[in-house]
Amino acid sequence: MRHFEAAPAGDVHAVEGYCLAFRRADGAARGPIDERFRFYRNLDLWWSLVLRDEGPGALPRRAVAVELPVVRHEHRAWFATAARERERLSKRNFYRIIDRFGKRLDLVDGDQPPRGER
Repeated sequence: MRHFEAAPAGDVHAVEGYCLAFRRADGAARGPIDERFRFYRNLDLWWSLVLRDEGPGALPRRAVAVELPVVRHEHRAWFATAARERERLSKRNFYRIIDRFGKRLDLVDGDQPPRGER
């Protein structure tokens, strides 16, 4: 849970990126976004785990990464923030993920994410 790696397109444990797509009803049912995130970094990981979480004992929902023909440009907030402050805020956000999901190995257990229809 403390380390995520890039993965090819397909089923994944969490989605990192600036372009996330999900059903509006799913966002409403699991929202709102945790307002303690004051910096964008790691919010994508948090949100993808929130969307996958069906509760302890239930199979997690699928998360699927796709390859899109898009260009990721510099993030202004990233480059406008001093390196030490970026690191501090990023760690703070990651600890929010650990606090909520750190013991939920069902969301990230094993070498491969769960397969199959959900």
